[in-house]
Amino acid sequence: MRKRWLYVPLLGLTTAVLVMAAPMPVLAHEDGDDDKSSTTTSESVRQKATERLEDAKTKLQTMGAERLEGAKKQVCERRTKNITEIMKRSIARSENHINLFNIITARVEAFYQKKGNPLTNYDELVAQVESAKTEAQTSLEALKNAAAVFSCDSEHPLDDITAFKAANQTLHQDLKDYRTAVKNLVAGVKSVQPDKRSQQ
Repeated sequence: MRKRWLYVPLLGLTTAVLVMAAPMPVLAHEDGDDDKSSTTTSESVRQKATERLEDAKTKLQTMGAERLEGAKKQVCERRTKNITEIMKRSIARSENHINLFNIITARVEAFYQKKGNPLTNYDELVAQVESAKTEAQTSLEALKNAAAVFSCDSEHPLDDITAFKAANQTLHQDLKDYRTAVKNLVAGVKSVQPDKRSQQ
């Protein structure tokens, strides 16, 4: 009998994603931010996230986890509040990172347009940021879906927790990729700005 069945899947759920330490050198105003800075998740992102979660759950269910009964179910019910709080914190933390990266991206793009100094690979860097943003939003939606289905009364509650953990790890990697893409865009835009010291 596994007495600590709920502890193992929850290890690592509180892993935080490092945000950029360096402040932006110059930030433009946020007026007129276009759809790129919007945090609204598109239907295609929601659909992709749902499919990703369903695939993960299907794989887990082949492992033969069963509905909880008796003492195990009672243990699950006692720990439900802590489990759901951990899930909420993971989701909120990830949302904050995505929102931060969205704001930085919008300001860098506004700064680039204002200064008008051409960067040869600017469009490529922006495309990489948009791609990383979409992946992060998809993984965030999958994480929310995984949290929503958890219940001690479900057919596979252990699988629900494991699916959430897997979705959280995927999102963690996608946020790192998004952060890297934003850093590359910032570095590229900064590289074409004139050196004030050399001008003086």
